[in-house]
Amino acid sequence: MPPPANTPTPAYGTQRSSGTIPSSPFPTAAPGGSGAAAPRTYYPTPGGVQGGAYPSYAAGVAAGHAGQLAGGDGAAYPSAQGGSAAQQVLQEIQQFNSPRYFTRASVARVPHSGSLQQKLHLPIGLVIRPLAPVRPGSPTVPSVNFGNCGVVVRCKRCRTYINPFVHWEAHGRRWSCNLCGFVNDTPQFYMRGLDDKGKREDRFERPELSMGSVEFVAPADYMIRPPQPPAYLFLIDVSATAVASGLVESACAGIRAALTSGKLPGCTDSGAGGREDSRTMVGIVTYDSAVHFYALGSATASGGGKRRPQVLVMPEIDDVFLPLSDDLFVNFAENKEA
Repeated sequence: MPPPANTPTPAYGTQRSSGTIPSSPFPTAAPGGSGAAAPRTYYPTPGGVQGGAYPSYAAGVAAGHAGQLAGGDGAAYPSAQGGSAAQQVLQEIQQFNSPRYFTRASVARVPHSGSLQQKLHLPIGLVIRPLAPVRPGSPTVPSVNFGNCGVVVRCKRCRTYINPFVHWEAHGRRWSCNLCGFVNDTPQFYMRGLDDKGKREDRFERPELSMGSVEFVAPADYMIRPPQPPAYLFLIDVSATAVASGLVESACAGIRAALTSGKLPGCTDSGAGGREDSRTMVGIVTYDSAVHFYALGSATASGGGKRRPQVLVMPEIDDVFLPLSDDLFVNFAENKEA
């Protein structure tokens, strides 16, 4: 027997361990803004769960979402406190998902059935900006550092990083990858018990288990060679036209401003966590009909005075080679006053 015409029809989705975001019920706000309690209508919102807010991982799902979710579609969402089980699952999916300014899908709802996917022929695409600027008022992306363990927890088959959507098994001793389904052993240092719902007891204490976007600090095993010092080589056009037009003067002023403005990593106290990177190297090459290399070395002579750099002119521009081995770059911290 079909329901009456004025009765809202609920539509619910289910979650699979395929790595895709499941469909979820979204209640609408009361129409007209009169404050009267209107029947709740559940339907998949076009904007998708990726439009959710990005709360701090320590707050957990219990913090809920007050009012409208930041960056969402304008639909009012309920708080997890006192809500139904489906609403609480929705809140967790909202929190675990990456913010829309980092990751956004072309399709907000993927069909649950494989046969339905083949019939619809929906083109699915992702716009991913892992280093996009954080919006004003949004919390910064937390960093995850496994410290002296030297191991980042990842799937051994597909190398997926540990994330909120993995499935835990055997009291937390194993976890199943949400992308390829491979069952991995949990490292001893990462062991933790599960609650009555099969979730990690510390999932809201770890950002990688409760947030969609985190930054993993790479251990030493991820480095093929030791970290190299940042080096900046500036090329300046010194042809007669450039000199007459004032381009050379403007270029030199721009280079000086860039080195001292705090915009270049490692050059001022804006880099390296408020400290100046003493390894930063700077070099200059000029060119017109020939290429001019400058043996800068140290700008300070042995007697304490300033030393003029030596200029090496290379007229053969079709077969250019580097005539300097060590003096092309100088340490910025030691010579920035020169």
